[in-house]
Amino acid sequence: MALTRAVREAAVQDDVRIQAYDVIDSMARLVGQPNFRLELDALVALASRHSRIHSALQPFWDDLYSLAPEP
Repeated sequence: MALTRAVREAAVQDDVRIQAYDVIDSMARLVGQPNFRLELDALVALASRHSRIHSALQPFWDDLYSLAPEP
């Protein structure tokens, strides 16, 4: 919920916001599973292309990585 709120409040184009929502939704379904890390990597890649998404999610990166099983 907090991730989607942060993305909603970020000043980005709608298509970028929708991409972020899709990844976050997929991540929510995969918490605790190995594929969670793939979705987290996809969110990181999206954020690296859009600094406002990265900034909006900055408070959550450590928590998200703590949920990702080690490869």
